Amino acid sequence: MLSPILALASLISLATCEGPIHDYPDDRDLHSFVTRPDIRSPRFNVSVYKPELVTPGYWFTAPYVDLKDRLPTALYSPGQTGPHIYDGRGDLVWCGSHLFDDRPTFDFRVAHHNGSQYLTFLAREDLHEFISPGGSGHFLDTSYNYHGHPVYQPNGRGIMNMHEFRTIGDGKRALTVTHESKFFNINDGSPMYDMQIFVGNNGFSELDLATGETVFSWWALDHVHIFETESGQPVNAGTPESPWDFFHLNSVDKNAEGDYLISARHTSTIYKISGKDGSILWRLGGSISDFTLEGFNMSSQHDARWDTSDDTATKLTFLNNHSGRRVTTATTSSAVEVVLNMTTMTARLARQWDRPDGQLTDLRGNAQRLDNGHMFVGWSENSYITEFTDDGHVVMDAQMASHRFSTYRTYKFNFTATPSEPIAVKAFVYGVRPETSTTVVYVSWNGATEVVQWRFWASASDGLETVGSTARTGFETMFMANGAFHEIKAEALDINGNSLGFSDVASAELPVSWELHDTELQELGGQGASAPQRFHSGIAGLEETQTSTPDVETIESGDEREIPTSTGFESTLPKLIQQGHSVTVVCAFALMGFLSLAVIASLRRRLKRRRYHSSSRGKYELLRDEV
Repeated sequence: MLSPILALASLISLATCEGPIHDYPDDRDLHSFVTRPDIRSPRFNVSVYKPELVTPGYWFTAPYVDLKDRLPTALYSPGQTGPHIYDGRGDLVWCGSHLFDDRPTFDFRVAHHNGSQYLTFLAREDLHEFISPGGSGHFLDTSYNYHGHPVYQPNGRGIMNMHEFRTIGDGKRALTVTHESKFFNINDGSPMYDMQIFVGNNGFSELDLATGETVFSWWALDHVHIFETESGQPVNAGTPESPWDFFHLNSVDKNAEGDYLISARHTSTIYKISGKDGSILWRLGGSISDFTLEGFNMSSQHDARWDTSDDTATKLTFLNNHSGRRVTTATTSSAVEVVLNMTTMTARLARQWDRPDGQLTDLRGNAQRLDNGHMFVGWSENSYITEFTDDGHVVMDAQMASHRFSTYRTYKFNFTATPSEPIAVKAFVYGVRPETSTTVVYVSWNGATEVVQWRFWASASDGLETVGSTARTGFETMFMANGAFHEIKAEALDINGNSLGFSDVASAELPVSWELHDTELQELGGQGASAPQRFHSGIAGLEETQTSTPDVETIESGDEREIPTSTGFESTLPKLIQQGHSVTVVCAFALMGFLSLAVIASLRRRLKRRRYHSSSRGKYELLRDEV
């Protein structure tokens, strides 16, 4: 039978491990915070090769374990998935898992509307809600509060899927990728396509965010013949829930002229779509490309974007995965810049940024052109990201320490936020004597981007006084102050020393022996004292107890030597567990208790081997056994 400590450790391991337990024997791949035990976000391993060339900004990513929502269970799961922001060192800035109960989210990025910044992303709907089974778009302001209402695909055809939620037109409209299952007759006279099946019909929509109405919509089966697919012959008729995915649209963009650019993974083709009538103006790649590809090939691409365009040439960027379900066209994936000559109808490779580890990105990914010309690439698996200079030099790369997470896209943006969420503080007093004790304080503010320093205030006779300050060192900062302080308050400061906000007053956790003594004082009549008074009374009583030492050589006549049978650890241990201390601390405390019991048992055995005799003064002298 497991001991209580081992059982507790097993439960904690289960609660913090999404993947198979044998693959993750500990949680070193996850963050752990004293102030926020509910956050266990993935850690990043970061390599910076040219620090002076790294573009300032934050990483916006949304790790997930499974694309499907999991059924609720009684097992606690800390915040690990959903929208996250990290800084350039890989330190966590904001975890938004709590917004959607740790459910998968996608396409997390910064958007602008009327000169203000917002965060946008797609979220899978709750399993018990069926407004839009595929998902919905969401906006957060710079305090991480919801802005407006969720954006759903308007009633009519299809649902919104995970691939795109991109605002355009100063944030007044949004582009989305849509999906429907359609029972379709694909008989075109050839034996290969002589059947009726359920087909996954992809499309895109442009939505007016003020009215919720569809401004423009397009569907693949209305314009694309199924023979363009590279997805292989369907083996059966399929079902509405599992249709034949012949197209797989994964991105949509719009240019200043009002035309659209879409990428279809399963045809290995990028299409230009007329914003007037939805007709296909040209195809790049695939089996019927309108352009001759010079110096490159392409397959299973993602994230096609307009770069620049004029009457004679059009420049595009996209992630050239080169790897899909059936076709592999190169040994490594790359982000590319391609120039289309509209006169000669040729496509020339202008720049190529290869994946640094030489591997293939089989699924997902994105390629983001930064304002300074750098290319920021998300390779998807383990949230692997790379920043390149325009001429192809790697300035940094990073990936999650864990293999249990992936992300669809990762972006880099500047962003400024002051959270409405309160500052979190935890304080602990360590020491035997109050005058030699140390107060250790932990502080964090989930999502704050402007904090560079923390100032700390502690209880005093006439209120609160400052006890020191320290530079912010990451998501959570630790501060140590000499002395025992009962109440602690933290203040966030910006780069100019201006105050950004205060935490609530936090009560420090005292050493267990002090708390036990304080309980004894209350039992003796101290119940009416205030918490600070009881705190200081407990210290005084503790000092008095520690300064008196019993005479261990002689005992008054008629007394018996009393050997303790308990150390108090067996009553303290449950209290520690109840207070939420870590398994390591609890185990260490238990070990100290076991050692103390062993010492007591040894002392009892030694005393049993001793004998007593009466002295002329009426006292007992303790004599050692004869050898």
